[in-house]
Amino acid sequence: MPYYRFNRSRLKTAYQPIVVAESPIVLVSLVLCNTDTSNRTFSIQHVPADEVESDEHDLFFDTQIRSKITQIIETPIFMGAGDQIIAKASIADKVAMTVYALDYDSFLQAPRFG
Repeated sequence: MPYYRFNRSRLKTAYQPIVVAESPIVLVSLVLCNTDTSNRTFSIQHVPADEVESDEHDLFFDTQIRSKITQIIETPIFMGAGDQIIAKASIADKVAMTVYALDYDSFLQAPRFG
């Protein structure tokens, strides 16, 4: 089952690409870690292929993450080829982000529990 790990060591204050899908994939977990001693915020957008950053693509906007906390977001996000996940934080180099994904076909074939 092919899986992918996309890592951006630290978010900046301007949007930057975290994931650029080369083929259809499904994001299964987004992990954000605030390494600062102060609360910070982050914003994440899912930008479809051939489109640009815009508020209409917001998944999270100025969402607070408390100091010294890791936040895991587990929800399937389907991405077509060329789609991007872009992200930024309120202060540069204080929030780390890692994304885990499966290729689309593997996600469809994966066993479901519960």
